[in-house]
Amino acid sequence: MYEQRYNRFTNRNQRRQRRQGFLACLRCSALALALLLLAELVVALVASPRFYVTSVRLAGATFLTPQEVAARLRLAPGSNLFRVSTGRLRDRLARHPAVASVTVHRRPPDCLLVRLVERKPAVSVHTAQGIIYLDRKGCAFAGPPRLARSACPLLGTSPPRPGAQPPPGTVAAIRALQALRAVGLRPALLRLDAAGAITAALDQGTEILLGKGEDLREKAAVAALAISRLAPTRGMAYLDLTSAQLPVWKPYSEAALPAPTAR
Repeated sequence: MYEQRYNRFTNRNQRRQRRQGFLACLRCSALALALLLLAELVVALVASPRFYVTSVRLAGATFLTPQEVAARLRLAPGSNLFRVSTGRLRDRLARHPAVASVTVHRRPPDCLLVRLVERKPAVSVHTAQGIIYLDRKGCAFAGPPRLARSACPLLGTSPPRPGAQPPPGTVAAIRALQALRAVGLRPALLRLDAAGAITAALDQGTEILLGKGEDLREKAAVAALAISRLAPTRGMAYLDLTSAQLPVWKPYSEAALPAPTAR
C-alpha cells in the first residue's frame, strides 16, 4: 500500500516537472520569436526607404525660408528619420544668427518638424550691401527690408557682421532705446557721435541727448517727465540729459518764450 502511494506521488511530481519544463520552453520560444520580430522591425525602420527623410516642415518662421533651413540642416540624401540626431540638427540651426531658439521633432514616416523662434529686430543699421538688424540683446543678423518697419534706425556706427559681437556703443544705444520705450517714449531715430554719445530723436521732433550710456533708466524717467510737462505747452527742440541731475531743454523757438517782466 505504501509503495503504491509513493509511486502515485512520484508520477504526479514527474508530470508536474514535465509540464513546467514544457511551459518554460514555450515561454523561451515566445521570447525568442518576439525578439526576432523586434529585430526585424528595427531593421525595417532603419533600412526601409519608406522612412527616408523627404520633407522638412517649418513652423514659427516669418522671414527665414525652408531653403535656408534645409541648407543649415545639411541632411544627406537617403537619411533615415530614426537615425538622424535631432539634437545635432537643432545645434546646427541654433547657430544661425537670426534664430533665437529652435526644436526639431520627428514626424513619421518621412518628415522632420522644425519649430523656431526668430530674433526680433530692435535697431537697424543701413549699409550699401543691405540692412543689418540687432535684437534687444545686441545679436546681429540679416533679414529682408520689411523688418525695418519695426526697427529703429541707428546712425553713426559700423554695421556688425551677422553673428558677431557688436561694439559697446551700439549695445548702449539699444539699452537706451529700451529705457525710453519703457517710459512710453518712441524714438524714431538713434544716433551715435564719434565719442559714443547717444542722441534719440522722437516722433514729435524732440531730440534727447543721453550721453555715453550711463544711468539710462534715470535719464529716460526724467525725459518722460520733462516732455509730459513742458512739451505740450511750449514744444521742445531738444533735451540735454548728459547729466540726469542737470537737464537742459530748449523750446522750438526762443521767440515763443514769454518776455521778462520789468521790475
